[in-house]
Amino acid sequence: MNFEECKKNLESHVNNSREMQKINNTLTKYDWAYIHPLMLGAEIKYFEKLSNENILNKETIFTFFTLRFRNYRRIAFDIDAYMKVSLSLNPFCHLIDQSIALCIQRDYAGAINTLLPVIEGSMRNYLEKRKTKFPKGKLFNTFFSCIEEESLKIYRKSYNGSNRYLPKLNNDQIEELVILEKEFINIWLSIITNYFSKDLYINKPKRDNVLNRHSIFHGLNPDIYYNFENYLKVFHSIYFLIWCFSMVGECPTLSNLDVKLINYKWKAFEKLHFISFYTYDIKASIYAPYNELDKKQFEIEKKRKFPFGCSRKYSLEKNLRLIDRCFDKIEKMPSVV
Repeated sequence: MNFEECKKNLESHVNNSREMQKINNTLTKYDWAYIHPLMLGAEIKYFEKLSNENILNKETIFTFFTLRFRNYRRIAFDIDAYMKVSLSLNPFCHLIDQSIALCIQRDYAGAINTLLPVIEGSMRNYLEKRKTKFPKGKLFNTFFSCIEEESLKIYRKSYNGSNRYLPKLNNDQIEELVILEKEFINIWLSIITNYFSKDLYINKPKRDNVLNRHSIFHGLNPDIYYNFENYLKVFHSIYFLIWCFSMVGECPTLSNLDVKLINYKWKAFEKLHFISFYTYDIKASIYAPYNELDKKQFEIEKKRKFPFGCSRKYSLEKNLRLIDRCFDKIEKMPSVV
């Protein structure tokens, strides 16, 4: 690969990111926060297809992200493959696990409040490792500036002959590529910083039905809008952080994955989801006067066919045994993740 080929590939990435930004802007019109760079291209293009067919709306967007989260095998994989291997996120993985478990059980207030400290904590963890100080109220600005600075530093170094897979370029060529790489990074960072600054971390009470960290932790509004949709928006912030940390060298190595642990966590999430159907009526009697009760979403899920051969006609114990049997067979299969 020579300089022109490197430049052409990078220009393609930048152009693709611009298209992703356009799609993201379309989603925000329907009150969805953002897409993130770890989503598959086909997933993002799906929204473009819906938009072209004039069937993109708040409900279709929410349904997509709901099904994406309900893929518990994928969630379990992402925790082990990406979150655990990041030095900055690793200390907070127990909170991520607990948050997911609470969300599956439809305890959205607990799930969101457990997950929010992960965002600030992992950022602060990264900056402390770099011995970078930040003024009060400037955590996010400092963090994202460091991510950009460190990413470009690593990028420059990769073309000075230290990377055997890339050509050694002269300084002018490297700087020409750096300009493109900087645009690529800034496109994606602008998406998450926009969500943080205008919604989740705006430093004042926000409009109705929008989750706001300031209101939660300072008790400015006791009627916080806790629901599954807002949880998903906060949860996807973690994926953005994974991307940020991977850009600065905290890269995952997929060769050392513990497949048994992934399958165990996947099974645990499936069981929690199943058990939540049995506890719903009890919780409904407590949550009925509050926003936490998402009746519409639950009614939709109640109509879906149970997986793993389970049935509403069976007892809870029998259904859990059926899940165990299915996973016994899965664990005997070749270790492919």
